Amino acid sequence: MINFCADCLYFLVQVFTKGISLFEDAAGFLKRLRSQFTNSDLRYQRARKLLSNIEELLKHERCIFEVSFVTVPDGIQLSLLSVRDKLINI
Repeated sequence: MINFCADCLYFLVQVFTKGISLFEDAAGFLKRLRSQFTNSDLRYQRARKLLSNIEELLKHERCIFEVSFVTVPDGIQLSLLSVRDKLINI
């Protein structure tokens, strides 16, 4: 594992946490929006389908974020749990 200074570890966890929070906020917004389209009208069905597509895209983007966040250019995998453990011990 790469040795990071305490400030870098803290920053790393903060960026990851903020990113996940943004994905969760967006997913929550889409869920609330979806609940407004309960009518069986064809227009509502199309809107629900579009929202489903956006939700799938959001899930895919979140996975890409998580993977790219823990994979460094040299191919070394960082364990977020070990990063958090190091932060706790600082």
